[in-house]
Amino acid sequence: MKNTEYRFFFKIKEQVLYGGSIRASHEKVELFFHYPYGSNVQSEVEILDTGIIDDGYLPDHISFHTDGNIHSKARDGKKKKIYFNTLNPGLNVCNLERANYLPFFLESINVSEARFLEKRFKENVTFDPKKDILYDVTSLNSFSILLVSKCERLNPKFIVENEHLKRLKYIGADVISGVFTKEDKEQIFEINSSFNTDLVILLVENVWERFPAIIHHKNNDEGIRFTTTVCMPPVELLGKMINLN
Repeated sequence: MKNTEYRFFFKIKEQVLYGGSIRASHEKVELFFHYPYGSNVQSEVEILDTGIIDDGYLPDHISFHTDGNIHSKARDGKKKKIYFNTLNPGLNVCNLERANYLPFFLESINVSEARFLEKRFKENVTFDPKKDILYDVTSLNSFSILLVSKCERLNPKFIVENEHLKRLKYIGADVISGVFTKEDKEQIFEINSSFNTDLVILLVENVWERFPAIIHHKNNDEGIRFTTTVCMPPVELLGKMINLN
């Protein structure tokens, strides 16, 4: 088995919307977070380093690679690949030492208006209750998805009882056991925990509290950010993250 895909959906009132998928590449011990809208989707994009908002394309996925590299990728109208800033924390986020864990991905999503739902989610995708993950967010205006990798030997309660993480307000949680097996890791890494790696999906109230207004630098149109993604969330945001390698 080369790849395993885990799809997740969100129930908002009467709608069940496809929110994307997580794909595990077992041959390379790599994770891919795939957005539901695919490639070549035009949108106004804010460059966080400069604060400039310009015409661009939405990323179709964020990938966490064997060597530790993390990047997001989009395709333009000519299907040319566009790579966004690359981050490397110096470790593979899924090769963890025994009894340790690591929060490595955070996305906050604004669902307060129909126009935001159209941008972030996809309709008319069949939900399979036997395989897919479903969260009911009908009562929320926004929420955050937090992905945490952990050694199978670690009880998940130690994650939510962390002095900083326990401050989050939890809505839902799922654990994908053995997202990478010890056999997967032995093929790639000389040093590994000799235990499986689990993936914890935590749905929490929006950690940013609000989505600020943003101004387009060309035409001065005012808009609201509908999603914000952070890879390797900073310590002051989520609390102490343990360097596991």
